[in-house]
Amino acid sequence: MDVEGYLTTNEEVRLQWDGQVKSGLTNAIKGSVIFAATNMRLLAITDSGNSKDIEYSHISSVEVETSPKYSSTGTQRDLILGFISLFGGLLILLVAENNAQILLAGIGFILGLGFVVFNWDDFEGFSSLFDFEETTVYNITLITGDEENNQISFQTEENIGAELSRIVRETN
Repeated sequence: MDVEGYLTTNEEVRLQWDGQVKSGLTNAIKGSVIFAATNMRLLAITDSGNSKDIEYSHISSVEVETSPKYSSTGTQRDLILGFISLFGGLLILLVAENNAQILLAGIGFILGLGFVVFNWDDFEGFSSLFDFEETTVYNITLITGDEENNQISFQTEENIGAELSRIVRETN
């Protein structure tokens, strides 16, 4: 997304980041958004081109809270799913009483075997199945003087809180 097309004459981007709107902006501005703090205002622009701007004079406070975010690789998920399907299929096969149950167990076993075989090269031991990458998420809340929406909340994985607060204070 090109932020430059939203700028006025003599307006410059001081800080730009990607984030997720949590609350406080219009229904047209939600989900993934590109934010830009300029020398005049704060812009929020969606991939579809919807935008909202907030003059810094309306922002009375910038609050930042951090929280951990855990993620795993697709290989980890596929292997876990594979092992569950593999052993679930075997378990059902052991207690199956009719052909439908045997067929279901066979399908589960074959799917599980497929997941395990296709991901085995990336397997680094059973302990690696539960290694999750931890990143920090910054939950930022802007306290505004607007009576309709007195808080605007968004999340980002970029540590922009202090710089955004400085820009708001310097231009206000």
